[in-house]
Amino acid sequence: MDSGEKLQTALARLKSLIVREDYGCEVGEEWSEPDLDQLSEAFGRPIPPNLRAFLSGGTPEGRFSPKREHQVQRAVELLTRLEIEDWKQVQCVPIIEIEPDEDGLSQYLAISLEEPEGPLRQFRFGPELIGLSPLTLLGWIELVCDDLETHEYPPRSLMPTSLWEPANHALSQQDLMELPPGAAFLVKEQRKSQYVLWALYAKVDPEAWAIAKTHPLVVKRVVPPEFRDRGENIHHMFGAITITTRKLHFATRRAPELWKKDAASVVDALAQPRDFMWRGEVTIEPE
Repeated sequence: MDSGEKLQTALARLKSLIVREDYGCEVGEEWSEPDLDQLSEAFGRPIPPNLRAFLSGGTPEGRFSPKREHQVQRAVELLTRLEIEDWKQVQCVPIIEIEPDEDGLSQYLAISLEEPEGPLRQFRFGPELIGLSPLTLLGWIELVCDDLETHEYPPRSLMPTSLWEPANHALSQQDLMELPPGAAFLVKEQRKSQYVLWALYAKVDPEAWAIAKTHPLVVKRVVPPEFRDRGENIHHMFGAITITTRKLHFATRRAPELWKKDAASVVDALAQPRDFMWRGEVTIEPE
């Protein structure tokens, strides 16, 4: 079996393993011919067959591996990145975003256009070359296939209840440790940028908390039209709860090291009352 056949076999295997009900991920749209042409123009050379096959067949969306924080770049994201960062100079296409470095900077696995079937290159935002990855593109696909095949998804469902009320007092680490599983808090959380995110903190088991966040514009889409532009209200609150609980459900089906937090990790976010902070519950049930 030649390298092209091996890649096609691995891609077919990957797509067969992506089950939306398991982790909420799916295969995204195929790259269009204009997108592939734009990618080729950005580098001034043809796209190698293995990269073309990978992109044109549709790639997984989101951080779909249950065991690692890897995410394939979508067409619009990658093409935009190439416009503002000088990847042509290094002749590498940053197709996979991986875990950030110790300073929080984005990192990528990139395919070399000069050695497309060789090791992927690892870059820090810049692009700044860190070195060679032990993986080829084919090896990376096989790695995440192994992730999907060997991970045991917990038979657990999370659903929000309708019993939520304003939280008007600070919580200590001891308070959080004493709360029962299912306890949850919805807060508005300021990011470094101008946006404020909705954040749901939920206690999933006696020693584990999980966090899910969503953008206000995403919440606004699920609010009845007549209530969308009246300022944040109870409809926005329950929209945020619904969306973030669903995200929590899929997040907590991944490996615990990717989501599990202890009370000390979440106490700063809940240690003081906020203008908009609600307390409620999520039910935790076997599926």
